[in-house]
Amino acid sequence: MSAAQTQKESSEAGWGCLESLGLSQKELVLAEALQMEYDALSRLKQDKSSTGISQAGSRPIPVSTEGNLLRGLSGSDSSLNQPGGSQSPHSIPGRALPPQGGYVKESLYILDSPEVNKFQDYSGFLSKGIPSLPDDVPPAIPPRNPIPPSSGSENPFLPPRPSTMPRDVNLFTPDVDQPKVTSGGELNYDNINNSLSRLNGSQPGPRGRRTNGDQSGKPVARSKTLPPQVPPRTYVPLPKSNKNQRRVSADPVSLCSRMNGFGYELFQVSEERDEEVAAFCHMLDILRSAYPSSDQSKNAGFVWSPSVGHEELHQGLGVSVKVTVISEHFREPLTFTCDGSSTVDLLIYQTLCYAQDDLDHLNVDDYLLKVCGQDEFFDNSQTLAGLEFVQQCLKFDWDVRLFLIKRSDINTELSRTKDDDETASTMNHSILLQERPIKQTVTREALTLLLDTFHNEAECFVLSEVTHIRFQSVKALCSSLAAVETPDVTSGLSQLPACPCRLQPKVLKDASVLAVRENREKVVEKLTAAILDLVELYCSTFNANFHTTPQSHCCTAPIQEAGLVNNVLSFNVYAAHRIPITWAASYEGFFLSCSLTHGVAELCAPQHTSKQSVSKYLFHLVVWDQRVCFPVQINQLPRESQLTVTLFASSLPPPGGAEDKGKQRRSIEALGWVTMPLFNFRHVLTCGRKLLGLWPSTPGRSGNVRTSSPNFSQPDSVILQVDFPTSSFEVRFSTPSPADFCPQYDFSRLDTISQIQLQDVLHKKAFFWLTAEDKRLLWEKKAFCQSESAALPLVLASAPCWEWACLPDIYALLRQWACLGHLDALGLLHASFPDQELRRTAVQWMDSISDPELLDFLPQLVQALKYECYLDSSLVRFLLRRAIGDIRVAHYLFWLLKDNLQDSQFSGRYQHLLAALLCCVGRGLRDEFDRQCWLISILSKVAHKVRDTTPSNRQSVLREGLDEMKQFFSMNSTCRLPLNPALVVKGINIQSCSFFNSNAVPLKLSFQNLDPLGDNINVIFKSGDDLRQDMLTLQMIRIMNKIWIQEGLDMRMVIFKCFSTGRGRGMVEMIPHADTLRKIQVEHGVTGSFKDRPLADWLLKHNPTDEQYDKAVENFIYSCAGCCVATYILGICDRHNDNIMLKTSGHMFHIDFGKFLGHAQMFGNIKRDRAPFVFTSDMAYVINGGDKPSSRFHDFVDLCCEAYNLIRKHTHLFLNLLGLMLSCGIPELSDLEDLKYVYDALRPHESEADATMYFTRLIESSLGSVATKLNFFIHNLAQMKFASSEDRPTLSFAPRVHTVKSDGLIRNLYICRHIRTTNPSKTYAFVVKVEREGQQEVQLVQRTFEEFYELHSKMRLIFPSSRLPSFPSRFVIGRSRGEAMADRRKDELNGYVWHLIHASPEVAQCDLVYSFFHPLPRDDRPGTTTSKPAEISWSPASGKELGEVKLSISYKNDKLFIMVMHIRGLQPLQDGTDPDPYVKLYLLPDPQKTSKRKTKAARRTCNPTYNEMLVYERIPRGDLDQRVIHLRVLGDGAFWENTLLGETFIPLKKLVPGQHWVDWHQLGAAGSDSAH
Repeated sequence: MSAAQTQKESSEAGWGCLESLGLSQKELVLAEALQMEYDALSRLKQDKSSTGISQAGSRPIPVSTEGNLLRGLSGSDSSLNQPGGSQSPHSIPGRALPPQGGYVKESLYILDSPEVNKFQDYSGFLSKGIPSLPDDVPPAIPPRNPIPPSSGSENPFLPPRPSTMPRDVNLFTPDVDQPKVTSGGELNYDNINNSLSRLNGSQPGPRGRRTNGDQSGKPVARSKTLPPQVPPRTYVPLPKSNKNQRRVSADPVSLCSRMNGFGYELFQVSEERDEEVAAFCHMLDILRSAYPSSDQSKNAGFVWSPSVGHEELHQGLGVSVKVTVISEHFREPLTFTCDGSSTVDLLIYQTLCYAQDDLDHLNVDDYLLKVCGQDEFFDNSQTLAGLEFVQQCLKFDWDVRLFLIKRSDINTELSRTKDDDETASTMNHSILLQERPIKQTVTREALTLLLDTFHNEAECFVLSEVTHIRFQSVKALCSSLAAVETPDVTSGLSQLPACPCRLQPKVLKDASVLAVRENREKVVEKLTAAILDLVELYCSTFNANFHTTPQSHCCTAPIQEAGLVNNVLSFNVYAAHRIPITWAASYEGFFLSCSLTHGVAELCAPQHTSKQSVSKYLFHLVVWDQRVCFPVQINQLPRESQLTVTLFASSLPPPGGAEDKGKQRRSIEALGWVTMPLFNFRHVLTCGRKLLGLWPSTPGRSGNVRTSSPNFSQPDSVILQVDFPTSSFEVRFSTPSPADFCPQYDFSRLDTISQIQLQDVLHKKAFFWLTAEDKRLLWEKKAFCQSESAALPLVLASAPCWEWACLPDIYALLRQWACLGHLDALGLLHASFPDQELRRTAVQWMDSISDPELLDFLPQLVQALKYECYLDSSLVRFLLRRAIGDIRVAHYLFWLLKDNLQDSQFSGRYQHLLAALLCCVGRGLRDEFDRQCWLISILSKVAHKVRDTTPSNRQSVLREGLDEMKQFFSMNSTCRLPLNPALVVKGINIQSCSFFNSNAVPLKLSFQNLDPLGDNINVIFKSGDDLRQDMLTLQMIRIMNKIWIQEGLDMRMVIFKCFSTGRGRGMVEMIPHADTLRKIQVEHGVTGSFKDRPLADWLLKHNPTDEQYDKAVENFIYSCAGCCVATYILGICDRHNDNIMLKTSGHMFHIDFGKFLGHAQMFGNIKRDRAPFVFTSDMAYVINGGDKPSSRFHDFVDLCCEAYNLIRKHTHLFLNLLGLMLSCGIPELSDLEDLKYVYDALRPHESEADATMYFTRLIESSLGSVATKLNFFIHNLAQMKFASSEDRPTLSFAPRVHTVKSDGLIRNLYICRHIRTTNPSKTYAFVVKVEREGQQEVQLVQRTFEEFYELHSKMRLIFPSSRLPSFPSRFVIGRSRGEAMADRRKDELNGYVWHLIHASPEVAQCDLVYSFFHPLPRDDRPGTTTSKPAEISWSPASGKELGEVKLSISYKNDKLFIMVMHIRGLQPLQDGTDPDPYVKLYLLPDPQKTSKRKTKAARRTCNPTYNEMLVYERIPRGDLDQRVIHLRVLGDGAFWENTLLGETFIPLKKLVPGQHWVDWHQLGAAGSDSAH
């Protein structure tokens, strides 16, 4: 029974009922006043003399001080929603306890948004355990199934309801107390409109008085009247095909008899009555049924340790792995040395042999090995070398520590249960938890009340002879129904008398016509039918939870194949509703541009409407009422065709003189757009009336993919009314079968010119830059390209059309093409390929990808969901299947989907997909996700507070804010970090937490590991920085590293995790034992960035032995080469020395990727990043082992060039990955120009030799750039302001800090002698005898005078000079390295250390003193300090005095290619200086001396690198056996005097045509001393 059917005498009872629905008292009073006024107006037919305005009564209207009403879930207590209400439960930070004090486990924080953080008082539970939301958050969606009257059956996703169940807003149950409300005074129609707007849940904007002078239908320039900003519902279903058929109830205007009230009832229906959503839920039911909870292989309940690829596995098979196994079954840990090919179950069996006596009753499968410190488990069938964790331990020399545990003892709370299997798939479970951006437009009860009010108005109008009755309810109805005024409503109102709220376009001339009752009935009947049509249009457009008729399955209409329909595509555009009044004063000449697209290609020229101005009927709107006809037949439309309508207008010039207005050119601006599919998810052509919400146009973003959903997520979106033709049958696009024949030919059958042309096109690697001529050639020669599997995206992008008649040939080509690898198939998921069958095939090819490898490409697949035409797709099913079977995939998929909820255009789709994921993974994982979201919300709030406070108070504010974390962990015993589901924490070490002094002030957090065998987990939490760009950059580097490893080249890259948990916030993994280059360099002073030794000294400090230092330098060379290649290809900028880090093991890596793809940091108009990449002289110093180039530099260059060429082979992969991210919203990756940067950097059209020469020049350019060091120095100066007093200075040669407590009190110091050293130059070291209390042995340490001076300088930074002893002068006259000077300084330093040790305890016992005199490994070697020779080669030297030259020789197409690569071991000149060598070649026999070729000269080196190609053309193949290369190495001298440094003769008999001959060649002595 609806509210409209209550009798007048029981109206007070009805109002009391409505109050229980959550309506405020003021709203009820004003609505009742409106009802009473119409009752009073109906009595006017008995009293003709009364001409005044009827009074509503004598009861005063109380004024409510409450804010706008916030509606919660169905059945929630509205009193808990009132801001500041005393009935709100006691809140805790971020979440509130229920009244009983227990913790209600429900997913409350899963779908929060950054906007929630703006509400500081956001906390509290409703009675059902659902969080109360801010005022601008919409109510929850009702459950899918109709709500039963009994409370017996509860939603399985929700916690039990309290015994006192509140009223359900969707069920009208008038059985509560009936409050007596009085009202009186003059009734204000504006106030009634406002109350009705609030009754509908909207927030009207500022409203002014109506202007009575406006003429009906006249364009307006300015008005104080704003149209009601009524936000519609979030959900936008695809309209049903029979939506255009108007449904009206029987006898809608039989006003004489009101037994059934208005005769029109709104039936409550399921929210998911939308056909597409219902079909999606049915698909989920079928998908989930294939993975029952009893299947342990897909429902383990814990996280598996990821495995590596086959190539990485083969490389680790011959490696010995040292494994330590810990278990509760034995006391001491067991250590095994296993081969990499050993399986995990074999290791378990060996362990059980030591721990158990009786093995007969033991089953190895009952045990698992867990990584110590992480909650991840090894698969028993895996080999040790095939596990990613083991590979990481081998790379960084970590101990492999494992824990043996029984399967039955493992916590499987994340597994799905039988209850999860039995729960029906529903979207409402998670969507009702979303903080959605808008409210529902109108409720069923409020709309029923408005329809009843309209009935009263109509009854009064028909029964009364007074014709000036106001139909105010019509405007209230239209305002509630998304402020849409259809032409039928306008036409109906035009038959009525004038109304102050409406300027009629057609005023009835003869008012006497309405004096006849039959005419009045006809007018009301027409207006009623128009309103019923509008209600039905609203229900189908906004997916309301009510409808005009009960749900029933309609008869299936006849089907007509789209390929057989020859009619042209046309439709009628009526008007644009909800036009902002500001547009009327700012724009004129509104027109629409309509275009047809398929993917990113336009199908025909855009069609335009006429130009119109803003008109005022009930609301402001632009009326065209014009038919748009495309020159395209329906049978020529591809299945995925989309209609895009863009609203344009001419901007009015700014106020000024008339002459200025005439001169100024009026620009045309795009104001909004909307895109809709022409065929719905059932492939039926759209028909009937449609309402389309326009998305606001954003300048400069037109190249991105656009959503196919209208914009109903913004309350002020302009709504376009479009009428499509209707017919008695459905036009359906059925998928045709592939053609029977598809030609295929060998590529070699093409003529030479065509082969060259086709190869040039295929070298473009991606379809983004294909020209029209390229596409014509590819499609014409497609039969010759099938041997090149990666060319399929290029060929399909060249297809001229995708209409129904062309699909059989395309599908036949697709079926016959060689199966693409899963990496190549990524290219078919781009927006340019919307065809459903093609995308299904691409996903089918990707099905072979492993779960660990899937994680590498998961961000791109989540973005590719935007390019799917419909909610259900093969890609969605593929991702959900993988998420069901692997917790790690589900974890990262959850956070990626959640992050994309912030994309306003696609938020509706990602809401559904996230709801589907949460429905599939089960209750346990949903609770875990909720805990993670709660954790992130707390950290975000803390980070904001820390960043907003003053620097001096940040540490205290941080510790106060983190106290909330204690309450979090008191309610949740554990939580997994979003960074990695295997990281489980149980608390936080507040004392160990701090922050970084950068602009965003990231937090350094230290969590307590749940595993007692693991260390604390340190992470960085950033709030205020968009980490999606960092995520993408690290993903690309990780894929590069895997490519290198697969090719047998381990670049020793440090790959750390970084994950965005929402826009502007995220977590970053902290790498232990690493410092920034700035911190390392400033140990040598603020100008340390200009010095060459800081990095080498720092590595030597942490790697004191020769073996350790050699290993660290090797790691440095490999990782530095990898960083150079990766940062160049990705165009990573803003590379100051705080964004580059170095591990003590020698591994170098980059952090903070805020600038990439060549978007350099600017200093005014100057680019700060001038070098191709960061490679400075202090890095070269480490590589060379000194300040002169060595043979190790050759290895570095070769590594760089090899790594660069390996990535170039996979150009198409990186272009596909980055191309799929073009629509993700990263500012620096938004168009093809950004993608073109990577294409230009990879140079796929060049040969490997050309690329090698090119990258060698880049290394030389970077090494010679002064701008990089200057940039470092400027950054050092800028960071001095952040220097904290807590940052104690450290000694550059002491690897760690020592104290008096750790080493013991120093009793006496005495310098006994000096010894000669050779590092870094010839000097003397002083041997200091150190005596300590309680230690019998005397320690001897060796320190140079410069190291004593560094100690004194660092102490002056802490203590005033008056408290320190005076230091001997550094400046001497004469030889400072002589033995006499060393004797004198020994005496002076003895006096210095005596006064130092006898100074005040604060000085004598400071950490600097004890770190200085702590023994170092070098102190054990008398007579010299540890020194690395400048020339140590990894390969044995030849022993020849004149050196060697490395050449790469090849022969192809009558051309001889000679690349001069490196020379090593050249002799210095006679004066001891290094030469400027260059290479000169002759190809003998050469009597005419015409074969001379030479390289450029290297400067001051005995180990030059050239990588220059010298080419000889027109060399017949038969002449190679008789040819000899005469190579001479000369030193470039002054006045053309060049010294011959060595020469060699190389016969070409060994050269095999088509192959590269790379080898070192000995240089011999020359017969003469000079050459010209």
